[in-house]
Amino acid sequence: MNAPTNQRAQYWADVEDYARETISQAREYDRDLHEVVWEMVDSSQWVIYYARAADVCRFSPNDDAVFDCMTLDGCESIGEVHTRAAFFAFRADIFDCISRLGLTVEGGEE
Repeated sequence: MNAPTNQRAQYWADVEDYARETISQAREYDRDLHEVVWEMVDSSQWVIYYARAADVCRFSPNDDAVFDCMTLDGCESIGEVHTRAAFFAFRADIFDCISRLGLTVEGGEE
């Protein structure tokens, strides 16, 4: 595999890891799932580093999810655009994965 393919595979492995971890934390600490996902995504290397954020925008089918939540007004660089778009794409990918895996906060899998 070449580097981009490895990065893509790592991204999707991380999406699944984050999906499982957010469910676990929401259960264990009786927290709102959306808040847990938001906090975990906000500190993820996939969002905070410009190069990784650009990768998310290439790998995710949700690369336009940012437009469901906000605009790109105020972005002063392409890095900021990628970071903002990556945040919402990664978040959407995690929720899609939670749904695909049938995970629930209430316990177990559906």
